[in-house]
Amino acid sequence: METNPEQLQAVQAILNHTSLPYPFILFGPPGTGKTFTLVEAVTQLVLLDTEDVHVLICGPSNSSCDVIAKRLIERIPKEMVRGSVHRLYASSRQRREVDDELIPFSNMDDDGQVSFESRESLMDYQVIICTLITAGRLAQAVFPEGHFTHLIIDEVSQATEPDAVVALNAVRKRKGYREPHVILAGDPRQLGPVVFSPLAETNLGTSLLERLMARPPYVRDVDQPEHYNPSYIVKLKKNFRSHPALLETPNKLFYDSELEACADRREVDAFIGHPILKNPKIPLVFHGVQGRDQKEGRSPSYFNPEEATLLVTKYVDQILQSKSPKVKPHEIGIITPYRGQVYKISKLLEKHGISGITVGTPEEFQGQERKVIMMSTVRSTQEFLQVDRRFNLGFLRNPKRFNVAITRARALMIVVGCPQILATDPNWHALVSFAYTRGCYEGCELPPEVLEATAPNAPSEPRGLDELLKILREMNLNPTVAENLASERPLMASREE
Repeated sequence: METNPEQLQAVQAILNHTSLPYPFILFGPPGTGKTFTLVEAVTQLVLLDTEDVHVLICGPSNSSCDVIAKRLIERIPKEMVRGSVHRLYASSRQRREVDDELIPFSNMDDDGQVSFESRESLMDYQVIICTLITAGRLAQAVFPEGHFTHLIIDEVSQATEPDAVVALNAVRKRKGYREPHVILAGDPRQLGPVVFSPLAETNLGTSLLERLMARPPYVRDVDQPEHYNPSYIVKLKKNFRSHPALLETPNKLFYDSELEACADRREVDAFIGHPILKNPKIPLVFHGVQGRDQKEGRSPSYFNPEEATLLVTKYVDQILQSKSPKVKPHEIGIITPYRGQVYKISKLLEKHGISGITVGTPEEFQGQERKVIMMSTVRSTQEFLQVDRRFNLGFLRNPKRFNVAITRARALMIVVGCPQILATDPNWHALVSFAYTRGCYEGCELPPEVLEATAPNAPSEPRGLDELLKILREMNLNPTVAENLASERPLMASREE
């Protein structure tokens, strides 16, 4: 952490309560160590003040709570962790869904029976971890005034505001007692709350994190627009997940090009030079396919058999047969925005005798990562785009879903889709253009808007003739034509004048 100034800054702000009476926001883009930072801050709180500190940690899902619970159990010294950390489950939680290592630190026994301790017993724990909804039981228990000194809500950008208020109510300030320190952690650029009602989407679709970050004191400094006020908000910037080339597009589109690629190069360079790549130096493949998006009966979900077949028979098979690097099925993830395509790909994998590969929607992959990520975008017909907008389906016109999908890969990303449709969305246009200009594209013909905006195998900025000459020589190609053209530049300039 000493070499990561943003993480250190965040921990210090939490320990010193710099944001009070306002909540402190930890802005954690993909792969930047948000959970690690929270765990370190809680560990320091426990070590620094073993009697007066009582922390409630909440998340919108059991999986997010389990992740932080496991990290805390590993981080807090063994002689202190038993009796200080308690994972509180709802009675609906199933034993098969809970890791064995969490059972001794929870209210669930080995047989899966859930029991709730008395308020007095719960008060002995320094750290209680539960979902936002389960925190309602703590609010009903009416703990003594000022008992909880800290509330941490992880992945708060995925929770609706009413859900967040449940946890806030559990630690509400009472007159005459110090303000509990609220820490909100998440990424407003990734998927927000899941709201099924179009009428409710207008208000409930905006998370508490998004709403606060649009207001003082969390907005960027007017005099220094590249900076947040670190007393109230810290943005983590070191990405420990992805290859620099895979990080480039989301970094520019969503994070003001502030993220630094800091992943272990031995891991993220695993596919450099692999025959599956079009450009041996960039671990990205974009395969253009003009398939057919179909649906069965009255189902609102679509599938694309051409894309499913290409992914499984060409790319999955080739990667699993690779000798260097050797990739296991559980290291591969396949993301697609439609449940119909999830089903088709899963069945196709089963038919080929392949198991262990996770196939799911972007929502199911948020918070996860894989060595290899493949994507099937499905949509190939313009007329269905209106359906997607109406029901909030697909990748198009949904930048948060797009952002989650393209930030899961560590060492290789393969995208299969129809560029003619995808290029109508500005974010997908940027990715298609990046793949094309970096020599990572193959498949069907690109749409005119991509070809016009970019030169074949060229960067987004036009190259000068001198640079082109240098490239031709490096490729051992005859640069005579280009050199002749270069020699004409003064004459051409004088004619234009």
